[in-house]
Amino acid sequence: MRPAVRAPLPLLLTLVACAKAPSVDLSTPADPPPRFAFEDAGLPHHPGANTAVRWAPRWTWGTRSGDVSLALQIGAGDTIGTTLFGIVTTADGRTPFPSPDGDVPWEPGALDHASLQRTPAGWRLWTHVESAPSSLYLTDLDREGAAFVPTATRAVDLSRIGGGKDFCAGTITPWGTLLSSEEYDVDLRTLDPSGRVADPVSTYDHAWNRLPEALPHGAPFHPYQHGWVPEFALAPDGSTRATKHLAMGRFSHEIGLVLPDRRTVLLTDDVSRFGGLFLFVADHPEDLSTGTLYGLRWTQTARAHGGAAA
Repeated sequence: MRPAVRAPLPLLLTLVACAKAPSVDLSTPADPPPRFAFEDAGLPHHPGANTAVRWAPRWTWGTRSGDVSLALQIGAGDTIGTTLFGIVTTADGRTPFPSPDGDVPWEPGALDHASLQRTPAGWRLWTHVESAPSSLYLTDLDREGAAFVPTATRAVDLSRIGGGKDFCAGTITPWGTLLSSEEYDVDLRTLDPSGRVADPVSTYDHAWNRLPEALPHGAPFHPYQHGWVPEFALAPDGSTRATKHLAMGRFSHEIGLVLPDRRTVLLTDDVSRFGGLFLFVADHPEDLSTGTLYGLRWTQTARAHGGAAA
């Protein structure tokens, strides 16, 4: 979701690490295992507060507790290794893309989502750059005491899926992939035969018309390339494989959350009004390419104080 007020650069990403849970004897059904939990970090109470960095101050496991002190701070435009982090690039991740004002590199200040993932090769950080076109960064991290230190980063190649648009929130699936999201799909009725908004008015219209410029030279552009849930798999050799799941529907995706059955996905819709709630059930566990998409029907039955009964 877009914050009401953008944070100035650099945008700080704060990550917390879960302590390794001790083994628990489950032989006595009457004694449930202690629950691992973080203390509430608190929600913002005014528009300016939702740009602040927040994290849980302490963790608790049964009678044990500890401070959360593991953190990483990086911002768009920082140099990691020899690469600029968080800038907008062309779809193949190789060339800086100019801002609407012509500035290169473009540091939009919209690092919307970050997922920390432990892989056999070490710690990795996935980071969304929420812009049109979008970029996705994969950063290598080293652990040094109570801190993560970024050692290398790269913009992921998105050319296979036609680039990305307004990558918003994301999650790591139970099988270890990144489930991303594309927001603010355009009204296809406003497009001319080339797939561009014929009479652009809003910022989003103009941003949409720039999407073909980010594709490799000669690559075809089609409006149905955007508005999906992309999934990114990381191979042991560090390469990535990207797939946009058409079966999960085309709308303004905010986030997709896979439930423990590894088939059911809760999907939310980030539009200013008339959004929806959706549920996707895959035909097979860990495969989101086919399945059934459901929409929530809300039937109002009565007016209620400050709202409605349904």
